[in-house]
Amino acid sequence: MSSYTSIILFISPGENLSKRMEEVNGYKMEDGRAFSMIDVNGKPYPDVFPRFMLCGAYNHFNLEHFLTYLRSNVFWEEPQNVRLIVQDDLSENVDYYSL
Repeated sequence: MSSYTSIILFISPGENLSKRMEEVNGYKMEDGRAFSMIDVNGKPYPDVFPRFMLCGAYNHFNLEHFLTYLRSNVFWEEPQNVRLIVQDDLSENVDYYSL
């Protein structure tokens, strides 16, 4: 049975979005699959949110592995202003993480 995890990554506007997106999207899933998040402030609504917001949904996602990657492989300017929101389709809970 498939298990999908939806994630939203909020990044401070003080960050260099193109560099952070490149670093975040450099993550590799444990089984070698490519990883990609999209910027919801891109086209067609470039100024909808005051923060950068990246989103994605992934099958069989290892959250702890991803959190470790974000904390050690992304060179945040303002890590205290990074938030991750996670919702697994098999859970009624929404979880929030700070880096």
